[in-house]
Amino acid sequence: MKNLQEIITALKQIRTDTKTKVSDEVLWDSAVRIFNSQNIKSNKESPATEKQKKFLKSLNVKFNDNITKKQAKELIDKALKGGKKKNG
Repeated sequence: MKNLQEIITALKQIRTDTKTKVSDEVLWDSAVRIFNSQNIKSNKESPATEKQKKFLKSLNVKFNDNITKKQAKELIDKALKGGKKKNG
């Protein structure tokens, strides 16, 4: 994962190479968006939190010890959705 300064440097180089007229403000905004998207992706691949694991246990959902945050979220969503009764 690149840090914010590396992303800014790369974007500045692209701006120079392509001779594109992009303001520093737009460049900064783009760099922050790229940086944040990296964090979101890496966060989903991180191990599930203890809070998520505890909640899964309270819902009687079985899961592996090495479950990720993303997998835990999906299991929680599925368990909560499955517990709702449809009216009709």
